[in-house]
Amino acid sequence: QIDKVHLFGASLGGFLAQKFTEINAHCPRVVSLVLCNTFTDTSVFSYNDSAAVFWILPSMVLKKMVMGNFATEKVDGEMIKTIDFMVELMVDL
Repeated sequence: QIDKVHLFGASLGGFLAQKFTEINAHCPRVVSLVLCNTFTDTSVFSYNDSAAVFWILPSMVLKKMVMGNFATEKVDGEMIKTIDFMVELMVDL
């Protein structure tokens, strides 16, 4: 059980860190918040049905967004390896 945390967020993780801090404002667990190149344009979340469940299932929505942007046309061997690597990382997210 962790009562207090120092939270760091970079890029989209910065946005998520801000939301975590906001949601837990009634029971402050975040001692400090460090943001680096935070994801500022959240309008993308209003364009699809995933926006309504993002706050409940952020990892699922992020997986869907990332996986949906991989190339679908024929790609070279190195790109295939890169995509396979990213897919493996998404499984652990």
